[in-house]
Amino acid sequence: MKIKIILAGSMLLLATVTALGQPRPEAEGRIRSMHAAYISDRLRLTPEESQVFWPIYNEFQEKEQAIKDSYRPAKGLGTLNESEANELINNHLQMEQEVLNLKKDYLTRLKKVVPAKKLVMLTEAEREFKEKLIEEIQQRRQDRMQDRKHE
Repeated sequence: MKIKIILAGSMLLLATVTALGQPRPEAEGRIRSMHAAYISDRLRLTPEESQVFWPIYNEFQEKEQAIKDSYRPAKGLGTLNESEANELINNHLQMEQEVLNLKKDYLTRLKKVVPAKKLVMLTEAEREFKEKLIEEIQQRRQDRMQDRKHE
């Protein structure tokens, strides 16, 4: 049951990201800045902690993205046969395990420079930021659609 929930969530996230398309470089930079500010605020990182936290965290993010990119299906999900779907599920589980191992390594490194109490809040803060970002994107889309209707 847990695997089904994880797979469903991952597929939903993949579909959302695909539907949103690739962000423009300036938007991507703005989102990264907003993300850093939000996480720093929620974790209440001191300037000293931020100075050591962000290089480690950014390195983790890059490696995590590289792992996820390496497992992107080459074929559309709707065109998979049963064998390919099973292979995709196995690859997805392997990718999740690699990401988990990476998280363990990086949390161990981060615990040396930031109190564990602050790191516990990291996952929640990341989830909140993603929710707020998605809400903002959806609101902007609705606003644009309303503007087009009134033209």
